[in-house]
Amino acid sequence: MSGDSSAPLDEQFAFAVSKLQAVDEPWESLSYLSQAPNPPPRTQSIQLEAVAESIASLNRLSDAVSKAALLSANEELDEIPTPSLKYLLLPYLLARVHAQVQGEPHERHAELVQSRRYLSEFFEKADRLRMLSERERDAALDDTPIHSVTPAERRDVKIARFKAEKEATRKLAVLRENAGAADADDDETERELVLTVVQNAVRKSLDMLDSTNQELEVLRFAVRQIEKGVDPREKAERARPKGPPPGLGGLPATFRIVSEKEKMKESVFRPSHSLPTYTVEEWGQIEMERAIKLEKEKKEKDIVEAKRKEEEDSDGDEAVDRETMEKREWDNWTDEHNKGSGNTIR
Repeated sequence: MSGDSSAPLDEQFAFAVSKLQAVDEPWESLSYLSQAPNPPPRTQSIQLEAVAESIASLNRLSDAVSKAALLSANEELDEIPTPSLKYLLLPYLLARVHAQVQGEPHERHAELVQSRRYLSEFFEKADRLRMLSERERDAALDDTPIHSVTPAERRDVKIARFKAEKEATRKLAVLRENAGAADADDDETERELVLTVVQNAVRKSLDMLDSTNQELEVLRFAVRQIEKGVDPREKAERARPKGPPPGLGGLPATFRIVSEKEKMKESVFRPSHSLPTYTVEEWGQIEMERAIKLEKEKKEKDIVEAKRKEEEDSDGDEAVDRETMEKREWDNWTDEHNKGSGNTIR
């Protein structure tokens, strides 16, 4: 495997993929197409060097593919030979590796702009070869601002892409198994496998385009702030509250999160029963204060009950006196008026 521009294109492709996967997330189907070995574990020092190597190797491969005229602008998808189909992925791979470059806001902005250019090139090739569905074509080639798309619509699109990508992953596993079991001349299975990888890359690139556009908006704002002499990072640091969040006044500034495993280790040599949290003297003092409080509450309750009963007795005597007076008045009236004396009709 070599990065030499005079090496066969398949070797250059495998070399470029190995460099890409040293800085990007592993992609099993891409490794299968290139037959590239697994990359070494990534570290910060390796990644900085590997990004530059990956960009250089992909650019050399793109130039070699163009000189060999393997992907003519006049060819239909059916006319492209199966071994050449994997080179359709080159703009997408360049977009991915440019998106890995970090730096100051203006540097990061420039790399993402370049990444988006490669994504546009990839979409245009896929559209020319009629590999985009109508919905994918609208999302890839439409310049509608992301703010005009509602969160619900964006969520539905992401769910649909996720389901399609999951189905493509299952299909690729079956195709790889069939390709391994089939004869070396079985071009149909290999072609279907490569096309499935390319179509899956289209869906991945649509998600990548969304995230790139959102990050570019943030970076444009950051660059404008820096041009005005304001560092957004320092401004955010000054605005960050120094104390604990509201409602967590008792929370220390620094604390340690104890895992469940550590809790179990600490409790191994503890007694199986709950240990007392008070001394005998402290518990006696608590019981005495509780008894005094109960006695005081009982006395207050007795006083209130006595007053209520006294008021009820007073109300009862008044009622008896009122009833007695009413009976006396009735007796006096009957004494003064004989029975039937008021009847004038006889």
